[in-house]
Amino acid sequence: MVRLDSEKHIDFAPTSPFGGARPGRVARRNAARKAEASGEAAEEAEDEE
Repeated sequence: MVRLDSEKHIDFAPTSPFGGARPGRVARRNAARKAEASGEAAEEAEDEE
């Protein structure tokens, strides 16, 4: 638990995912896998038509 007074002094590095930088390695990997899976589903739907 953090005191409310000192909470304003806590900051994340600009390169951290919490500081607004790109997502971390695992998040990028999961996003790529999700995009790949949805891309395959779209291709299958096109093949059926």
